[in-house]
Amino acid sequence: MIERSPLPPDVAEAFLGEGCWEPATLREEGGFDFEEVTVYASSVRVPEGLAEAAILAAASGPSLDRSNVGGFHSDDDVFETCEAARPLRDAAFKAVAELPPEPPELATVEDSTGATIVRDDRFLFLVPRRVEAWFNVSKCGHYNCLHDHRGARWCGVYFVQCPDPPPPPLQHSGGLLLLLRHPNPPERGRYAVIHPVPGTMLLFPPSLRHAVLPVAPAAVHEGGGKNALRISVSFNFGCAAYRSPPSMRRQQEVPWRRVARRVDNAQRKVLERTKGLHPASQLGIVGAAYACHTCLLSRGCLPYPVQLIPNDRGLFQSIGYDSLAGMLVIALRWIRVASREKNPRSDLPWKPAKATIDARRFVGVVLALFGAFSFSATACVALDGHLYRAAYDGATISLAMHRALLILFGHLVWVAGGLTILTLALDNFWAKNAWFRFRWRDDWMWWVIGGYACSSWAFNCADALNQFIVPDCLFDDDTLVTQMINPEDNDIFTFATGAVAPCLSAPFWEETLYRGFLLPRLISRLDRRPRLCGECASTPQFASCMHPQLLFAAHHFSLTAGFPLAVLGLIWALVYIQSRNLLVTVLIHAMWNTRIFLGALLGL
Repeated sequence: MIERSPLPPDVAEAFLGEGCWEPATLREEGGFDFEEVTVYASSVRVPEGLAEAAILAAASGPSLDRSNVGGFHSDDDVFETCEAARPLRDAAFKAVAELPPEPPELATVEDSTGATIVRDDRFLFLVPRRVEAWFNVSKCGHYNCLHDHRGARWCGVYFVQCPDPPPPPLQHSGGLLLLLRHPNPPERGRYAVIHPVPGTMLLFPPSLRHAVLPVAPAAVHEGGGKNALRISVSFNFGCAAYRSPPSMRRQQEVPWRRVARRVDNAQRKVLERTKGLHPASQLGIVGAAYACHTCLLSRGCLPYPVQLIPNDRGLFQSIGYDSLAGMLVIALRWIRVASREKNPRSDLPWKPAKATIDARRFVGVVLALFGAFSFSATACVALDGHLYRAAYDGATISLAMHRALLILFGHLVWVAGGLTILTLALDNFWAKNAWFRFRWRDDWMWWVIGGYACSSWAFNCADALNQFIVPDCLFDDDTLVTQMINPEDNDIFTFATGAVAPCLSAPFWEETLYRGFLLPRLISRLDRRPRLCGECASTPQFASCMHPQLLFAAHHFSLTAGFPLAVLGLIWALVYIQSRNLLVTVLIHAMWNTRIFLGALLGL
């Protein structure tokens, strides 16, 4: 199973990095006992129906984005939800139990259910193991980047189905690449490539960095590409931890934790019942919640007994129901995250390996976008002359309609130019899940409702603080937005024309530009530190998220609204990272801009 031939230089550099590398040698033949680490191997008969279950999961469910580039990565509950994987689960527990013992201060005995008996000086009790298992299904060209599983106790992989080995020079196709030692001149770095063989289970330490090399095209495989899918089951065994017996836990549990657990159970039931709704049904529920928020919550408030912060602006005398709704959503989200036994997902809504662009090219794209924005102003000047000529020739065009047409035309030119630049400059910008993830058939309903409520609360807080930061002399009631929502002739057609750009095209374009393009680029540039297994994706990038939002606020050319807009952009960036669906922020953005026009139209 060990590939003796060295990796091609370009493959070694792409997966391992720069430096001198050489294949590792085994201490003895017939095993995987390397000088740096020992990989434990065992043979397990492939359970009946396991390959079919993996193929069905890949065809029916969305893939997670972890270390995989292409291919399918299932949820990490395969051992619990897949009946065909039960024999493999029992074999994995048995194999882990036969590995070297844990530290002497923690003596454990495992059974096939994943429970661990822990003995200390006081009592004997059970500790549930956190075991994660997931399917990996890869086709031609798919691979996994170099990664590890720090935070687990043991890691493993079981090969279910593998393509026939291709002839040289593609003999490394689909191999498991193990990074054993980094180069330390004059010593070379060492690696090993293990060929996948169906029915083989490998167990190794979680700190061992590994990758899956690209799967070669099926046409070059021996046997005409039969069984061209590479299917495996990967699993992590979590660390053991001391816990009190259930009866003692109930006695020690404080009341607020009991309430939080019940609230989390209620949330889980609601999410399970609404999972898999048709997008049209989700859109209808979002519309009903939006109407309730706009017509009821945003118009009412709860007065304080006294003014919290004395001021002559009338602030801090009450709190709006919309702000209370946003605070409730944040509390529910915190309970949901804090109550999880397993770590939250750390995958990003884009593929870091694909969402890359060098600095010189990035600067060129940004300058081209500025040029497209300037050209839209020039196009507006040209259209302005044609509209005046049409009015001179007898066409009836009011001043409000004149302004609305200029705004709509200029914005459409800017959107068309920007999309063209991103398409031509980035070959894979519209590739699936490369730079951003946009999914219509997904469970996005609660993300939109909750994100919109959080946006209202954050904007209210930022706007109140903005009243003290910005001098009164800078506030102007006769802004361009005011003129758009209150046209001079009160013509509904003029009103609708002015609403097209802010409510339809602007949300899609601005989310694509700031969250779909700038956010992945700046995060990958400004946040390069390695991330541990299970670390929340939004935490380390919090500071990096602010940079695109400052540009988002400056793009609106409003000094008085700059701070609230930057806060809004930050909230939407965090919601996008957590929901992993750009459609969520597009809908929130559209609902936010539409509320301004609905308020003027309905007198809200």
